[in-house]
Formats: sequence, structure tokens, C-alpha cells
Amino acid sequence: MTTSRLGKLRSRRLDPLVKVAGVHEAYERLVGEDDSVRYAIGAMQPIDEAYNERTITERARVEKQLADGFRSAVLGIEFDYQGSVTNDTNIRAYSDVDLLTVESRWFAIEPPNVPTWPYIGNEIENLREIRSASIKILRNAFPEATVDASGAKCVNISGRSLRRRVDVIACARWDTVEYVSTRQKHWRGIEILDNAKGQRLPNKPFLHNRRIEERDAKTNGGLRKFIRLLKSLRYDNDEKIELSSYDIAGIAFNNFDSWLTAQPGNDLSLVSNGLSYLRYVLTNDDYRASLDMPNKTRKVFGPDGASKAGLEQLTKAMDVLMAEIEQAFRRSLRKLDEARINY
Repeated sequence: MTTSRLGKLRSRRLDPLVKVAGVHEAYERLVGEDDSVRYAIGAMQPIDEAYNERTITERARVEKQLADGFRSAVLGIEFDYQGSVTNDTNIRAYSDVDLLTVESRWFAIEPPNVPTWPYIGNEIENLREIRSASIKILRNAFPEATVDASGAKCVNISGRSLRRRVDVIACARWDTVEYVSTRQKHWRGIEILDNAKGQRLPNKPFLHNRRIEERDAKTNGGLRKFIRLLKSLRYDNDEKIELSSYDIAGIAFNNFDSWLTAQPGNDLSLVSNGLSYLRYVLTNDDYRASLDMPNKTRKVFGPDGASKAGLEQLTKAMDVLMAEIEQAFRRSLRKLDEARINY
């Protein structure tokens, strides 16, 4: 089982279609360690910069075609970005990437602030115009690629010459109370079009990224390692784990500072401490219900978020990994709490 998991890790962290020199994965350097240790350490590492650069290049290709098409259609659109690549928690060399197509004719504003010049147009129809234009532009610019418009919140394009899937999201700026008073971008939100329901869904992706960045710095890089580890377990598990990557980030974000901070060479403590935290969340109903997402737009667990059943599945996967690591140390007559894994 462990070898299979390590194989899955290797296959998604290396892109066979992109020849990159100088990519040296941590698990490849730990040749003397058990596969369970190699997996845990390897799963925590960031995706190589060369692969992320390729992802950003592919996003830029799509952005350029959209920019040209919007200009021809006399639609003034701005572009912005969100998602795991932007906060360095992606776990695949060929990660999907989000591209925000932002309405420039109007922006939403959070009460009690009020607009100086109220917009008299139809906001939903404006966003649908952006979405429809995006579909047409992408199909014309990339005729051999697959443009999937079945999703309510994004249009995605993939295949043929594109080495990454790009999710194109119609949205508008949302000026929160904090943004109006500070003018700091991380406080500015967006409202995403839900095309099926004809609604605008508020979110704060830039604040989400800022909070992850701050907490990761506070824990000496432990938060991002823990997020990547949990996302990897979800991705590589034999049975599907019913948690989104976004909710996994929320669970990991709420872990205690001391359990997220590993001393140099002791990254395996993030596995043991992480398992303790998952068990704690699983068995404490009031604490679990109190957890907020990093940007505080909603609770981690709830109708629109993570489920206890999904947490149970993730905890089980972490439990299996921890048991394999402990067994490996028993075989080598080493003590896990004294282990130093340098890579």
C-alpha cells in the first residue's frame, strides 16, 4: 500500500510532458528511509518553481486571448488570480489554475458603506455577458481545446496545446468595510457569478492567502507543509475522501501553533501532531463547530463546508500513515521522537 502511495506522489509531482532540468524531489534524496517516511516528507514540499512557472505561463496564454477578445467586444475587463498556486499549497506539477475575469463597470460595496454613484444596470446580466464572451473567445482562440461551460461558477478550458486546465471565473470587485478604510488589497473581496442560480456569491480569496502567509511565517513554514500533507493524503487515498482542498486548508489553518512548528530535521512531528489535532477536532463537537475559515467568510464545518464524515476519512488516512512510519522506526530500532530527517 505504501509503495503505491509513493508512486502516486511521484506521478503527480512530476510532469512527464514538461522536461525540466534540476528538479530534485525530497523523497528521492531519502533513499535510506522507508517509503512511508519518504512519502510524508515528500508530500510536505512545495511543487518545484519550474512547474509553477509553466502553470502561470499557460494561464497567461489564456489571459492574453481573453484580453484581446474582450477588447474587440468593447468589454473593459480586469484580471486577477486565486487558488492554491497563488498561496503555494498546490500539490501537483500540473495544477489547475484560476483566472478571475473582473467586471469593471461597477463594484459591490459592503454596508453600511453606500455607493457614491449607484449603478443602474443589471449586475447579473453583466456578469453573464462576461461569461458568454469568455466561452466564445476561448472556443475561437483554442478551437482544438475543450471548453467546458457546464459549471455554474466557472468555465474551464483544457487539452491539446494547453498543458494546464484554466478555470475562468466571472466576478466583480467587492469593497468590504475594511477595504474602504484601509485600501489594502487583501481586504478587498470578489463576488462570483453563480450562473445556475443567478446570484452573486461573495468571497475573500486575497484575505485567505494573506492569512495563510502570515500563519505559515509564524510557524516557520509548518502550516503550508501540513496543508500539502493533508491534501496529498486526500488525493492519494485508495478511497475517496469527501473534503475539498479549500476545507482542508481551513482545518489545517486552525491547528495549534506548537503543533504546526517543527524543529529543523523534525518534520515528521507534523505527522504525529497533525494526527493528534485531527483526532481532537473529530472528538470535540463544540470546538469543531467553532472553527472559521482563514478569511472568516464561513465556518469550516457546516452546510456549505466540511463534514464530520470527511474528517473521519482524512483522520483514518493519517492514522494509517503514522502507523506505517512507527512500524518502520521499530524495524530500524530507532526512536521516532528522536528522529532527524534531513533532505
